[in-house]
Amino acid sequence: KEALSEDAMAAGKEALSTPLLGAPPGALRSDWLRLVGRDLLVGSVFVAHVLMGASERVSFRLMVVSMSPFYVVLHQLVAGAHLLLFTPLACAQAQLDTSGSQLRRCPKHALLTMATLDTMQCLLAMYAGGRVFGVTQVVLVQGTIPCTMVVAALVLRTRFERMQVYGAALVLVCVLAAVTAPALDAEADEDAVDRALFALGCVFAATSAVYKRRRLMLQGIDCT
Repeated sequence: KEALSEDAMAAGKEALSTPLLGAPPGALRSDWLRLVGRDLLVGSVFVAHVLMGASERVSFRLMVVSMSPFYVVLHQLVAGAHLLLFTPLACAQAQLDTSGSQLRRCPKHALLTMATLDTMQCLLAMYAGGRVFGVTQVVLVQGTIPCTMVVAALVLRTRFERMQVYGAALVLVCVLAAVTAPALDAEADEDAVDRALFALGCVFAATSAVYKRRRLMLQGIDCT
């Protein structure tokens, strides 16, 4: 009886010391902190992404409005700024990345196609961006999503889930509504033609992105 009572007491103490969820309190606290920390990081990145995107749209509109008659010159300035910023990074990566030699063997006509698509997207955005409100630009830029999905499905045979298709269709409806909607200000120069040209740039951007992915895959470079 005494042995049974001691075993029962030991089992009772063990049951009392074991949490209901089957994990020690320290583990639960660390898991909770890890979960909160991850959510906080994701939330911070999301807020920073939204703020930077809004700042980029405002800065872009101010830039194209101030130089709207000279959008070709503005395009050259932007291309030169990209060249100055990314050339050192590209040179450093070429020395460290073993796949760089494969990329340098990319056919010249493929590089010309990429440059042409990117140039058309940039020129259309700069030509019409000065006469399209920043809020409308944010909506029109989202048209890149359904355009990319359509081109990827046709060229890369990519399959999408049903909810992704529904989401892309909803975005496309919003873009079409933004293109055909009347101007927010009756005295503004914004019209449907400028919005359509700005949205057309999304087609070139989507085509360029899918084409680059296909060329990298053909060169044997992992672009996942």
